[in-house]
Amino acid sequence: MRSKRARISKSAALGFAATVLLSRPAPAQGATEKPVVIRDVTVIDVVQGVARPGMTIVAHGAHLTAVTATAGAAIPTGAIVIEATGKYVIPGLWDMHAHLGHLQSKQLVTELDLPLYVAHGVTGVRDMAGCLAEEEEDIPDIVCNATRRGISRDVAANRLVAPRVIAVASVQVNGPVQRRWGWRGGWGAENRPPFFNPGTVPEGRRLAHFLASRWDLDFVKIYNGIPREAYFAFMEEAKSVGLSAAGHVPYAVSVIEASDAGQRSIEHAFRLVWDCSPAGVSFREWMVSEMARKPELRATSQLLNTTIRSEMVRQHSPAMCDEVFQHLTRNDTWYCPTHVTRKFEAFAGDPGYMNDPRLKYVTKARKQAWLEDADEMVKIDPTPEGRRAFQEMYTLGLEITKRAHAAGVKILAGSDTPDSYIFPGSGLLDELEALARAGLSPADVLKAATINPAAFMGDSALYGSIHPGKVADLVLLDRDPLQDIRATRAVWSVMLNGRLFDRAALRGLLLGVERAVRRADLAASRRRP
Repeated sequence: MRSKRARISKSAALGFAATVLLSRPAPAQGATEKPVVIRDVTVIDVVQGVARPGMTIVAHGAHLTAVTATAGAAIPTGAIVIEATGKYVIPGLWDMHAHLGHLQSKQLVTELDLPLYVAHGVTGVRDMAGCLAEEEEDIPDIVCNATRRGISRDVAANRLVAPRVIAVASVQVNGPVQRRWGWRGGWGAENRPPFFNPGTVPEGRRLAHFLASRWDLDFVKIYNGIPREAYFAFMEEAKSVGLSAAGHVPYAVSVIEASDAGQRSIEHAFRLVWDCSPAGVSFREWMVSEMARKPELRATSQLLNTTIRSEMVRQHSPAMCDEVFQHLTRNDTWYCPTHVTRKFEAFAGDPGYMNDPRLKYVTKARKQAWLEDADEMVKIDPTPEGRRAFQEMYTLGLEITKRAHAAGVKILAGSDTPDSYIFPGSGLLDELEALARAGLSPADVLKAATINPAAFMGDSALYGSIHPGKVADLVLLDRDPLQDIRATRAVWSVMLNGRLFDRAALRGLLLGVERAVRRADLAASRRRP
């Protein structure tokens, strides 16, 4: 997420939770004990990056049991057979940077967001901001970690149409600046011990033990405001207690230093833009000094004026980038650029961008928050030169991703949903197209959302490619994604945990979200005086 992002008010979130009724998704085909056969389909081998036509896939229960040439394929007795001639199949996509429950209740997330992921072929998400598990009942407008774990259990039991939550983060760790901001819930609760947002070496070490001993976490979410000494102390201690860290790179630390310290993934393209430019490094150093002097500084995007942005682009140094890439590859640090967040900043205010037809899946409250965020982006500098500076940074971020990939840096596809104008599910498809625009081949783009995430999570034995024994999460497409990555939008059907959702069922999911949005908006209008 950007440092300054749109927020839905607590009252709006609570009001929706009290009035919106859960809708039931369209029934799926094959949600039985019968085998499901997908006959005569072209399998996209994401490991080799090639298409294998004339294949037949058998799924029984939650797993794939056979992937063979159609000519010699055995059809199990009583199987449900899906004729898929002319179709293409890829593994279920994973969004490696999403925020499932930011200021929305479990009920709203279940009805408005989760079905959109599945309807667009996204069967897994890495949730990048959690909250303390004990807050689950106290904060109804936050989806906490126990709920996130429950989503995955419900998917595995075929009780819920949703992506698997393949990783759960801590609350973001942001340094003493967060204490002064007074954020709550998923972003920072008032009753936390002071060392939770560490400002010193001892606090960094205490936090590592606190998180390792009490909370059900897959990784710790790093944010912008941690001082150098506290960050390095935390990272060193985290290793000793078996914690991994991912997320932003603190302003006080370079990308190289974060990689050397063991941070597993670096999020957001803007940080490589900064660290590949003398002007960007100078800006980081200025931010550190200003945060110490003015704790109210929160909106990095607003502090990056036209002159600074233009200088970062003008002073871009390929040699500095090459050094960054060397450390990322040597340390096995992964990169999740979330280009769609930079695209929003670049095109905020553009009528074609702002009138996205997918807004029908978004409540009026969220649309209003997104619109206010866009207005703030434009107000930074509404001149043609100002807007061009945003767009040049976005374009430079794409170019850096292309060179990072060529240098061997491992890329993860993530959307930063639900940041402004980034839609659950289809936002990841936007990011796939951005990676293609950056210059990655369609095969490499698919890897960034399938086998790469599985490898990053250590789950390659079960996910990420189409082989017998793997979990039956599949997306069937009308067109070949190896020819054009935009084919990922041509979803014919989705298999989730062995349940097959045909085109009619997927359409039912989308219509269900539209109905839920209308109910939420109507309920909100009735509460207004």
